[in-house]
Amino acid sequence: MIIIDQNTVSEVATYTEPITSQDGSPLADLAYTYVEYHVGTNPPVLGPHVPATKPSGGGNITTTVIFNAPAGVQTTVIADVKAVDLNGNTSSASNSVTSVIDRVAPAAPTGFTLA
Repeated sequence: MIIIDQNTVSEVATYTEPITSQDGSPLADLAYTYVEYHVGTNPPVLGPHVPATKPSGGGNITTTVIFNAPAGVQTTVIADVKAVDLNGNTSSASNSVTSVIDRVAPAAPTGFTLA
């Protein structure tokens, strides 16, 4: 996790593009993939489209996902990735990954004195 500012953090997402269609046939028209995420109980947010490495898929993807995660709050993010072909058909979601973004600072030290 990288803290961008008072309300925003980013995390790195990695995954492999599909190489088959849902019916098991070889994929030949992959257009892009995207990370979809839920922050807390908010509706899902679609991350940016990552262009396919090639129409047959199979590429290893690393992308950055930016979340609203205010300082002073612990935020739970549930994310998955989906693939879209050139005809606009969208895959089902990959496995979901849960990330807890801890932006809550510890309490102040106690018993401090100077002699």
